[in-house]
Amino acid sequence: MKKTLTLLILILSINISYSQYISINSGMYSYNGDLKKSDKIKSGTNWQFGYGASIGKTFKNGIAIEIGFNKYALAQNEVKVDSNLNFKTSILEFSGNFLYHLDNDIFINKTSRISPYLGFGVGFINYETNYDLKDNAGEEYHYWKDGSIRNQEEEYENIFTSEKIRRDYDYETSANNSAGSIVIPLIIGAELKTGNKISFGIALKYFLASTDLLDNYKIGGNDSYLNIGASLKYNIKAKSMNKLKNMDYKGMKFSEIDKMDQDKDGVIDTKDLCQSTKPGEKVDDNGCPFDLDKDYVYDYKDKEPNTLDSAAVTVEGITISDEHFQIMQMLYDGQIFPVEDFFYENFPYIPVLLRNEMAEQIEVDREEKRFVNSSEELKNVVKTITVIGTSGEITVFKSTGSEKK
Repeated sequence: MKKTLTLLILILSINISYSQYISINSGMYSYNGDLKKSDKIKSGTNWQFGYGASIGKTFKNGIAIEIGFNKYALAQNEVKVDSNLNFKTSILEFSGNFLYHLDNDIFINKTSRISPYLGFGVGFINYETNYDLKDNAGEEYHYWKDGSIRNQEEEYENIFTSEKIRRDYDYETSANNSAGSIVIPLIIGAELKTGNKISFGIALKYFLASTDLLDNYKIGGNDSYLNIGASLKYNIKAKSMNKLKNMDYKGMKFSEIDKMDQDKDGVIDTKDLCQSTKPGEKVDDNGCPFDLDKDYVYDYKDKEPNTLDSAAVTVEGITISDEHFQIMQMLYDGQIFPVEDFFYENFPYIPVLLRNEMAEQIEVDREEKRFVNSSEELKNVVKTITVIGTSGEITVFKSTGSEKK
């Protein structure tokens, strides 16, 4: 047992440099197995103290992986007329746990002080069982039907010669039951973040063992046990919130910050309404590129520089016609998406003389999610539009006309 503990401490020491946090913990363990105190007092009443340590790393998605060891004991004492079995099993556990923290901006905001989590693990335990069969004077326990414990067997001739004794709960007698077992801990817990590198935690763990001999009594199914514990965690690589609040800003030239112009358009950032202007573009007093036709498409992107004031335009500044809107509605009714990207890129390239005819003759096949048309002339110019897979992408118009640039 001592050699195993030394090895585990060495492994933890080697891996600290690769970890994100170190945690120490303590708690109480309760056995749940073949022995019961009585028919009225069930499992979960004989709590034993334990302690341990672990190291781990938490990733951005809230998943944490940790390894650690724990040293504790399980014990139970029957109090029955016909049976007074007892045991205490010392356990050294080495395990790896997978935790999922809910403060990951999916369930709870990352800035929350409380970090609840769920998890499970896989561990190996080395255990050794002892009995309490004698008191501190070496007298063996004999349980009598009147509820007393005496130093002699319950026989008629011993009624007047036997003496009442008390159990010392020393568990001095070896059960010759030393072995190993796999355990699966199921975990639920929460942490309180202090704002520094320290956090406090509580956790409830239920261990499922692969053996029925933790108590050295093979009666029913495999044994299990419960742990309720508290922990203190130190986050090695976390930034202290207090340090950020108390950061020294001496020597920083705020006057220069006020004059910064990151996109180099000649308008300082504090007055620049367009912070990422393309290099070399001319801008107005607000730092935005010019838009002479006021269609909300900057001139350097605008493929139709003199759009009418009342016209709706594509992202390239090209006027959207009535036919364009009509076909967009047909696509929408047929649940063919995305209509915007498709038409912005392809509608201006359709021969103008065919737009009205296309709007009148093309029908939407709702089941196949495609355009079908009855005009042979139109088929030769504008190929069938189909939806590719489930991505919602639509193949482009293919035109034989000269209008496509």
